[in-house]
Amino acid sequence: LLQNQRLSMAIDEAKQLQGAATGASYNVVLQLVFRLLTFAVNAAILRYTSAEMLGIVNVRLTLLYNTILFISREPFRKACLSVERTADLALPQWKKVAQIAWLTVPVGLATAAVLGVVWTQLLTRPDSEVYIPAVAAFALSAVIELTAEPLWILGQLQLYVRLKVAAEGLGLTIRCLLTIVLLMRTPHLGLYAFCAAQIGGSVVQTLVYYVVIVRDIGTGRMAPLGRVSDLLPSAGTGAIWPLNLPPDLAERALNFWKQSLLKQFLTEGEGFLMTFLGVLTFSEQGVYNIINNLGSLIPRFLFAPIEETFFTYFAGLVGQGDGKRKVARDRVDTAARTLRTLLTFVVLVSLVIAVFAQAFAATALHIYGGEVLSSGTGPLLLRTYAVYVVFLALNGVTESFMFAAMANDEVERHNWWMVGFSAVFLGAAWQLTSLFGSVGFILANCVNMAVRIGRSAYFILTFAGKEGGAETQQALAHFLPPPTVLIALATSLAVTTLTREWLCCTVILTLAHIVVGAIMLLGVAASVWITHRDFVMDFVALYRGRKAPAP
Repeated sequence: LLQNQRLSMAIDEAKQLQGAATGASYNVVLQLVFRLLTFAVNAAILRYTSAEMLGIVNVRLTLLYNTILFISREPFRKACLSVERTADLALPQWKKVAQIAWLTVPVGLATAAVLGVVWTQLLTRPDSEVYIPAVAAFALSAVIELTAEPLWILGQLQLYVRLKVAAEGLGLTIRCLLTIVLLMRTPHLGLYAFCAAQIGGSVVQTLVYYVVIVRDIGTGRMAPLGRVSDLLPSAGTGAIWPLNLPPDLAERALNFWKQSLLKQFLTEGEGFLMTFLGVLTFSEQGVYNIINNLGSLIPRFLFAPIEETFFTYFAGLVGQGDGKRKVARDRVDTAARTLRTLLTFVVLVSLVIAVFAQAFAATALHIYGGEVLSSGTGPLLLRTYAVYVVFLALNGVTESFMFAAMANDEVERHNWWMVGFSAVFLGAAWQLTSLFGSVGFILANCVNMAVRIGRSAYFILTFAGKEGGAETQQALAHFLPPPTVLIALATSLAVTTLTREWLCCTVILTLAHIVVGAIMLLGVAASVWITHRDFVMDFVALYRGRKAPAP
């Protein structure tokens, strides 16, 4: 009997790992499509609108939209996905989860109403008569998407990894196409064009979720749900939703919700400072936003999906819930080896970005946006952001593990750490922006991420010492690239920095500079393959969902 239980647990773990790896692959595709479309749309609309308009839409209004979504769904996602379960979801489990998942809608409506008043009444308005309707449109688009959030959670629990890609990918495509077509055909619409595209994309994305989930319920492929009404929350006989919520999930969601308020400010800190303190004009905000989007291309399409997907994997492997659940040592060892492989990967990729951006930032910006971006502070902004990517990569993976492994009371205590992180960021941003302008925002984020990485590292090492063994601690101690790879990166930095100065100002010389960079990049790749081949094989096996890394 014990052997059968162990076999069943092993099968569940393998299935969850395969689902996590597949989900990461599809999420990478989705993020790649999203960033490439945004990349192309920004390049196109730069020729049909002003930098001031981009500042209003991409900073002020998008901040409103993202804040409503994050505060209203992030805590409920984490609470619902961390529920203790086997690989196959049971109907009672879903009924319990649904009561929390559907809270996203009323919370979203309340958040949209409060923030709508702030954006229209308390902030300085741009010189546009369309601003108030635009605020309403972006808030409405967020609420529309929140009505499909319970279906997103169900899809994640059922390992419907392609559904998110289809829904968000189609919604994004519609939004981008509408933006370009409306601006090209009717440029006089201005903000109205962006509003119509925003709502159109949200409607399409929401419809895809409902069409697919309802269809599969009707055909019996969404077991254990047998009818559409099973999607809705039910508090049980004689109880009224949402007055009688599952106490464990409700407490966890509340803790994550408190944390999400601070985490959103930390994540979108520069946007809030620009919006509430007015340290940059709308035109300057527009340029900074374009550089920021370009610099975050790799972190958002590669690192973020890995963090999101492996949070679910780590939560199923070492999640403690209310703290009473004992985590088996072999599970901790497996999680530690997986974490080590992920850390090695993100460090390698981020160091390559930081090194080669120093020599090629100006070239990339000139190709993308011409003199508007390649002159002035544009190249310096992009070079600094490339260094910031290293901090982003480390923080994302370590926090993903930490939040998955935390018990409810630890999540609650961590909220106080978030207060401290907010204070550090505010102080650093206030000082650094006064000294370095817009570059100060990126430097302040580096300081903030460094502090958060330190906190996550302390938790992980403490957790490993308490729950794991010597193997766990050893696995976490060796994630940095070997010296040969670091030497190859340092050599590439020196050579490409010299060719940036020597090979410039003409098309032929710029092409020669790019060729030199490509050769140096191949050299770095060769050094990784020759001296770090075990890591490469471990990562390939992990990402394909075949197995966790070997000891």
